[in-house]
Amino acid sequence: MRVLTRYLSVAAAAGIIATVLVGAKMASSEDTSAGKGSDKPSASVPSELPAPLSFAYGEKRPEQQIDTPRVGICYPFDGVVPTAFRNSTELAAQLYPAADCGGEPGVLMSPGEQRTGTAAGRGVVFVVPAGQAG
Repeated sequence: MRVLTRYLSVAAAAGIIATVLVGAKMASSEDTSAGKGSDKPSASVPSELPAPLSFAYGEKRPEQQIDTPRVGICYPFDGVVPTAFRNSTELAAQLYPAADCGGEPGVLMSPGEQRTGTAAGRGVVFVVPAGQAG
């Protein structure tokens, strides 16, 4: 578990560094000297920043969401029993029939997977996909 925690800490630090670099690149593109006869090429700015990682769920459509979930933590679902899920994270999502993530594990959703009409879950735990575990 400690190795996994360290891996996630490194991944989080890399994400922060990438955000800072994109912000610096965007700020440099606002340099007014680039448009006033300067031979300095203008910086290209990405058209969109990456969407935040989230897991969405709901009764008929995934309307509620868990933003930037962490590995190994049980997240109980609020509201009615959801049957629609969208995993927009880089982690696998293990659904459980109980809000405390107890009992027999249910559906395991891969990163990027979306399901509707799936057997209802009351909680979810995020895990590193088997192909990325090491």
